[in-house]
Amino acid sequence: MPDYSMDGQILTGTAYGKKLFHFGEQNLNQWQNVKQELLNDADSKRAVIQIFDAHELTINQNLDVSCTLGLQFLIRNNQLNMVAYMRANDAFRGIVSDIFSFTFIQEFMARELNLKVGKYYHSVGTMHIYEPDNQWVTHVLNESNDQTFISPKMPQGNNWAMVHELMHYEEKLRKKELTMNWVDIQHTELSSYWQQILALFSIYQMIYYHEEVDQVLFDHLLPVYQHLLLNRWPTKMSRGMVSNDRKFI
Repeated sequence: MPDYSMDGQILTGTAYGKKLFHFGEQNLNQWQNVKQELLNDADSKRAVIQIFDAHELTINQNLDVSCTLGLQFLIRNNQLNMVAYMRANDAFRGIVSDIFSFTFIQEFMARELNLKVGKYYHSVGTMHIYEPDNQWVTHVLNESNDQTFISPKMPQGNNWAMVHELMHYEEKLRKKELTMNWVDIQHTELSSYWQQILALFSIYQMIYYHEEVDQVLFDHLLPVYQHLLLNRWPTKMSRGMVSNDRKFI
């Protein structure tokens, strides 16, 4: 990611958090605005969060221009649908993280509005694959794996208190001011859904700082998270973890 930053520290387009909650000179909380729009009018066609900013094109030699134009929320049949509008999308790397992130955002908003999660639509102006990824793309296309996993459901209601507590721990883990095992995680006030995310953060801390991954912590992860870890960092996992993974792949 530093390769996309002009100063090696700041991402002007890819990091969407500021645009979601502190957009533009007016420091607009787009999340709260869209939520209130839908609470005021369930049939609204104005519930749009803008991501791409025209100012991004005025920055000289800016490599990090937002790929996402915006996110639109639509309530239909008491379900929250969402449309992601993309100016461009990497069909191998970008789309994987984009769809995960955007459907997470959709589910989070649906929980706040006390609605069921509806359909997700992904609209792309131009799709591409970069040549250096061709070998990996071929590998993925040829991979024979028909195993499907059930993703966990986010708790009903407002999850912001959980998110703030989670991010408190994330910062301490990232700076290595804290280490956590499964018992430590269970003693937090987080729900089981958010405990799983905290467990992933804890395991990533071990990977980042080149420490042995805690087998007990790994064993308490849901199968979908175990599968993703083993595919992303196969050399970081112990033989016992790989053996355990084969039981559900």
